[in-house]
Amino acid sequence: MGDKTGGSACKVTVDRAKGIVRKSVYYRDQGIENGHDKLLYEYEYLKRMNRENDLFPQVRGCYYTDGYLHVEMEYLYDGESLADIVVDESVTETYVGKSIVCVMEELFRVFYIKQDTPPGPAYWQDCYIERTQRRMERSLTLIRHRFPEWRTLESCIENGMEINGISYAGIGHYLTFLRRDEKIWERLKIDATFCTHHDLIPENILVRRGAESICEFRLIDPRGDGETGKNNRHYLYDMGKMLFGLDCYGLFRRAYRTQRFADFRFDRKPDGGFTLVFNRKSVTVERLIAAQEVFVETFLRLHRKAAGDESEGMLMLLFSAAFMYLPDVPCRMIDEQKEELALAFYARGCMTLHRFFLYAYGKDILSSDPDGECFRLWPTETWD
Repeated sequence: MGDKTGGSACKVTVDRAKGIVRKSVYYRDQGIENGHDKLLYEYEYLKRMNRENDLFPQVRGCYYTDGYLHVEMEYLYDGESLADIVVDESVTETYVGKSIVCVMEELFRVFYIKQDTPPGPAYWQDCYIERTQRRMERSLTLIRHRFPEWRTLESCIENGMEINGISYAGIGHYLTFLRRDEKIWERLKIDATFCTHHDLIPENILVRRGAESICEFRLIDPRGDGETGKNNRHYLYDMGKMLFGLDCYGLFRRAYRTQRFADFRFDRKPDGGFTLVFNRKSVTVERLIAAQEVFVETFLRLHRKAAGDESEGMLMLLFSAAFMYLPDVPCRMIDEQKEELALAFYARGCMTLHRFFLYAYGKDILSSDPDGECFRLWPTETWD
């Protein structure tokens, strides 16, 4: 049995008649890092959360058959997620904004609780820098053994990438730069761990619609403490995931799954560079940009209250979000098996990392656009 999905190698089936979702994984399947163990840790975490709050589906069972681990839980809200709400043109931007605020305020009110375990001294390095390093190595291993024709992706990872006329160094140079910068780790310092989800993309927030916004939600597919380590959990990781999810995560995956590219174009240039542009007429793109604005404003307000001071909330958010696309590259390689999608994720990762460097340092000396004069996060063109 080989890799089946990016992170967990799980097969998911739904029994609507019984209101049950079943996640199954063969005991030897490991996904990108730890498939069977990941699901077992998820089950243990869900059982604990079922005792502590009402934010997760109720677990119905956990058992093995023929070498497979099965975890069953209740099926909710016909599977509709916050991601579906964000891009639904039948609801208003106001509805979307209120729904995001509803989720955020509830999470900070009842879920993001300080834990007794102190944070690891190298929290940011472990959860972001070293995770990215592992995932890039995994991507290169996948190219060598499963996708030997994907030399473009290999070159981008190792040597760098040009996007919209801006050249970015290979990711290893960025990681080395950050590892050596002691001042940035002092600015990013945290003093507590929190109860978290650890994979909080909008697709993992199931919702029930209300009149003016969603009226109820549940969180699915969390990562358990056994996977992450108890001292490597902080709500800033969830917030980076949310910003990632409200960016191009779903946009890219839907387009490459359906082969419909009405919202963006990602093209190779004859000189080896790439262009990534978004359709100025796209309602979906407008919705994502507006949703991001509401999310960031709400996060900063709630973070100030949770942290007790400013504590460089925007710096922390942008750092967290900057290290979400790149570790997801091998997941896309395994799940969709399309080099263009993996390249699009890598490209967007370079752009979000560039945004962080411009915010944190005022420049990005590892790019051909050190002062950010040529950079646009959402470059747009118009087409039918």
